[in-house]
Amino acid sequence: MQQTTNESDTSIEKTTSDLIFQLINGLRTRPVEYLDRFDNLLTDLKNTKKTNAVIKSFTSFIEEFKSKPSRSFQKSGILNQLAAEVSEKLDMFNDESYLRTLIAENYSGVTFLASHFVYNEETDSDKIVNDILMSELIRKDFFLSNSFKLIGIHHRISEEDPKKSTSVILIADEINEGSEHTFAERIVNEINKFRMLPSSYISILENYKTRILKEFTKTKKEIAEELGYFINSMRRRASIRNFTEIVLNESLSAAASEHLDLLEQNNNRKFFTQDEEYLSVMLSHYISGFSECREFIATEIFQPKNIILDFLVNERDPSKQARRALISPNYSHVGIAHRIIKGTRVTVIIFTDKAESAQPLTFEEGLIHEINRIRAYPKSYVKYFQSIIDNNEMARNSTKKQQETFIKNVWGMIEFLQNAKSLAPLTIHYELNTAAEAKVNKFMSEGKVSATSDEKLREFLGDYGTGFYDVAQLDDSGSTDPLEFLKDVLIPRNANKNYRNLIFSRYFNYIGVAGSPERVYDDFVDQVETKEKVTIMLLTDNFENLTEKFDTSVISRQIVLKRPNLTNDEILQIKSDFKLFDVTNSGYVKPGPLLFFMDKSAGFSKLNFIYYEAFKHLNTEENNSNGVNVEEFINAIKKILFFVYQDNRWKDLYEIYYGDNRKKIIDYDVLKRITTELKYKITDEDLLVVLERLNENSSLDLAKFTEIMKIVENLGRIN
Repeated sequence: MQQTTNESDTSIEKTTSDLIFQLINGLRTRPVEYLDRFDNLLTDLKNTKKTNAVIKSFTSFIEEFKSKPSRSFQKSGILNQLAAEVSEKLDMFNDESYLRTLIAENYSGVTFLASHFVYNEETDSDKIVNDILMSELIRKDFFLSNSFKLIGIHHRISEEDPKKSTSVILIADEINEGSEHTFAERIVNEINKFRMLPSSYISILENYKTRILKEFTKTKKEIAEELGYFINSMRRRASIRNFTEIVLNESLSAAASEHLDLLEQNNNRKFFTQDEEYLSVMLSHYISGFSECREFIATEIFQPKNIILDFLVNERDPSKQARRALISPNYSHVGIAHRIIKGTRVTVIIFTDKAESAQPLTFEEGLIHEINRIRAYPKSYVKYFQSIIDNNEMARNSTKKQQETFIKNVWGMIEFLQNAKSLAPLTIHYELNTAAEAKVNKFMSEGKVSATSDEKLREFLGDYGTGFYDVAQLDDSGSTDPLEFLKDVLIPRNANKNYRNLIFSRYFNYIGVAGSPERVYDDFVDQVETKEKVTIMLLTDNFENLTEKFDTSVISRQIVLKRPNLTNDEILQIKSDFKLFDVTNSGYVKPGPLLFFMDKSAGFSKLNFIYYEAFKHLNTEENNSNGVNVEEFINAIKKILFFVYQDNRWKDLYEIYYGDNRKKIIDYDVLKRITTELKYKITDEDLLVVLERLNENSSLDLAKFTEIMKIVENLGRIN
């Protein structure tokens, strides 16, 4: 029964399309046969009390129509197909913009085009044709012009209500398969046209200015005034100074397409642009040699000329960054990608000053790029991890339980990525790379990577730098591809090596990476011995070049910054105190209001110095918006304790010169030698002042000595 109904609907649709075609051609070629129709339409106009101007216009059309028969339309298969495609999208696109974009991207030869849309209404062939006759905008094109030769009609009955239907009627002079230019190429042509001849946009800008002035608001008046200044500047320019032709770059377009992937995976409908820092990280995977980059997004715009207009006048861009990019001679390359996302046409455009081919990266460089990329754009990796499940990448010899656990972990990672926040990229530090290489060399000699506690790792890193507290070591064996390494550490087969929280920690800012060669030469047996590749990654919150390595004649051993770990009792006490701060019992507190309370409470900051300083450290815009949990509070306390204990670094030096049975005075030569070995650049005049303060009290205690040496340290950094 259902099939019979569908066949009946299809027959009615075809019949209606044929009736519309016959009626339009009859009106074009034999107008005198339809005079009764015109009389009825004119009577309807008068009865509905239309203005005299409307009635006069229709009367004039009738007189011209009767005296000027036109050629009949020829059916066009391409236009029929196009009409069917447009009818499917009329719920989202109810004007010609989408139609013209489709034609520009897929067809050629069209010079003249007109259309009539009827969306989901109770209608028949007579009413549809009457609507065209009553439209001042299109009736002359449909019934008087001989420039139009082809017609395409699609009539579709609504599945929800058979009484309603959707119709699309297209007429054109000519249409051929295949586009002469892609949408991206047309945008580039329009950009170059504007850069070469800015004055060509003056009339468009003047019309826009006139339109917004009609809104009579103070804001619109200010926008119009600013636009007026810009229009005048355009009049004075023959072309953009030092005009450089913008070139469409395939690699940049691939980067723009990647951002569309990210926008498509975004849970809300916010189409955001990337700032220069994150954009440069993404672009470094596609191109090299650039120093300037800028990205813009246009939504619901189908014509290249309108995109340029949007760039020039966009009220959501108060600093006019898009306009500046258009007129800047610095940009010479562009990448463009566009897509329909959640019913919205989205176009991503990326400008750069240069776009050289991306240089091949070493494994270590590629790995750092991938780490920074997943931190900055976590959602962009969702498809990659979905492909792991689709391709069944679990080892074949794994048990069924292991496979189920692995798949569960992958889905957990996908869910994590969909909700993860964007993080700043990690900075490569040469000394951290050196430290990682040392650990790899140890593996080469011992054949294994030993686990290490945070305290031991701090002590190890003390040979290479200073100023850090939060540290972490990640290692993996066997991976020879950066993406494989990332997969292995984020979805480990070993439960003891779950590094997800480390890679996505906002406490880490510096990174060092080293990897062993895949093949190692064995001197003893004079042959190549194959060993599994191992990669070691080191992360720290801060890292400064070591300035505290003293000659053994000055200090008996190298100073390593240490701080006792919090005991279990201390952690329990902190968690208990955190609950007192968490008055809403949400598990999160906001530092700003708490600091305000502490400042108003007499003596709180002195009696609870560590807590007070920890909340000051956490008092950021992001934390006051999202709140901080107890783990973040504990980490902040650890950092404050670390800085408090840094004062102990001068203890060794004090013991050498001021401890029991030691000389109580430092002379100029000794102090000069100490500051030189610390690499502090201090003038002789400042050194004499410090020396005087050191020796003014023969019983100098550690606290006073530390205070004076901090002066030395600060003077050295300033100079």
